[in-house]
Amino acid sequence: MTTIDPNVGSRVWTKFVLMEGNTVSRISGAPSTFRTSTGERPTDEWLVTDGYRGYIDNGSPAYNKYEQKVIQTPFSQLRVEANNVVVQTYSVVTLSDSEKDEAKIVLKNEINEERERRIASGCIVSVANVGNISIKGTNEDMRNLTNLGQLSNMYILTNQSAIIPFRDNDNIIYNLTPSQMSYVWQKAVGYVSALYQASWTMKDMNPLPQDFTQNSYWPSRNN
Repeated sequence: MTTIDPNVGSRVWTKFVLMEGNTVSRISGAPSTFRTSTGERPTDEWLVTDGYRGYIDNGSPAYNKYEQKVIQTPFSQLRVEANNVVVQTYSVVTLSDSEKDEAKIVLKNEINEERERRIASGCIVSVANVGNISIKGTNEDMRNLTNLGQLSNMYILTNQSAIIPFRDNDNIIYNLTPSQMSYVWQKAVGYVSALYQASWTMKDMNPLPQDFTQNSYWPSRNN
């Protein structure tokens, strides 16, 4: 029997599987810790004699997660190729009816998440003779905006003149009249309402839109 020198040969493999007879047992990182008398990892050729093979996993193939799923081939079904390498394979299969129903729930939740992201990103309100005011849509910002909006309406109802300073999302301070402040508030609140309406419309569609992140489904953030 020919003795294989662990220092002579190639060191191409970066991942390994351990064999049990002709069957793949498991992934193993052990060879990375092996050292020969020269301080290097044993060659690929020597590792074969110790029950190891090279392992290649190129990752899951592309698939539509709302209509399909990926099944990874079990190790026990993988076979060693001619170059002593085991290649992980995958299968793309169509979801069952019950799985499709679950995927619809996931898709509706993702539409909600996209709505919340857009709310938090805020909008731009264009005010005549003032400019474009950047409004952030976080709870804190909207609460502050609502307080200022209600204050401005109180000034309007009582016929009081006032200047209301407002710092926008770009840290620009605008000195607004009550009418202007009320207008900004109404536009920002209206934008949030429009986002909700858009998400409700999408979730009522059949089939549900899988490209729901496209701007065409949502109101413009420029108001």
